[in-house]
Amino acid sequence: MKKVLGFLKELSENNCKEWFDAHREDWAEVRNTVSSLTEKLISGLASYDPDLTGLRVSDCIYRINRDIRFSKDKSPYKTWIGIFLCPGGKKSGYAGYYLHLENPTEEGGLLGSSMMFAGLHAAQSFIVKSVREEILDNCDEFTGNISAAKGFIFDTSNTLKRTPPGFPSGTPVDIYLRSRDVGLTRTLDMKELTCRNFAGNMLDSFKLAVPFVRQINKAVKYAYEMKDDRFTCDGFFN
Repeated sequence: MKKVLGFLKELSENNCKEWFDAHREDWAEVRNTVSSLTEKLISGLASYDPDLTGLRVSDCIYRINRDIRFSKDKSPYKTWIGIFLCPGGKKSGYAGYYLHLENPTEEGGLLGSSMMFAGLHAAQSFIVKSVREEILDNCDEFTGNISAAKGFIFDTSNTLKRTPPGFPSGTPVDIYLRSRDVGLTRTLDMKELTCRNFAGNMLDSFKLAVPFVRQINKAVKYAYEMKDDRFTCDGFFN
């Protein structure tokens, strides 16, 4: 990952089309490295989470180009790389396994460090409601899956001040019910990022979070099925 992070650092200092065009060959090398890493993660994780079977590299890697249409920051490129493995690909709305590559404390970066995330991020409200119901109905399984994901911590960076309507307050899972993003995080330091067996280490860590992700996706799938059923019924009677 040294070359990947080195490229991203230079890009952060020269975030313009002219520089990027002059370093297309470097970018091609970085892209190949990231693609190879993604292939290894897909192959390895699919044996533990069968819902990932059939994923392609292009389903998982986010584009380096920024969408600047509605942003005051007109820098054309991201200074980080994101890889998200989930059923149906990165735009499906399902929970999954996200690897974020970014130089530590990078000004203008997204997170300020490299990290791993396992779970559900920025989901639609009807999906979050279904996940909360799953947490409440199967709280022992949920907390057990968190404990089993050694090295990860539950993400509390995006939580409501109060328990959402329709859910009991003061329960042992209250912090999880108040969370908008239901996921586990693990920060990566430079020693881990530059390890020769980086792909293998990432795979070993993500394996520990597979039961957690699969439980969430059970609720996500149920939410989609219920929405489709309601749409079908409404359409029939209308």
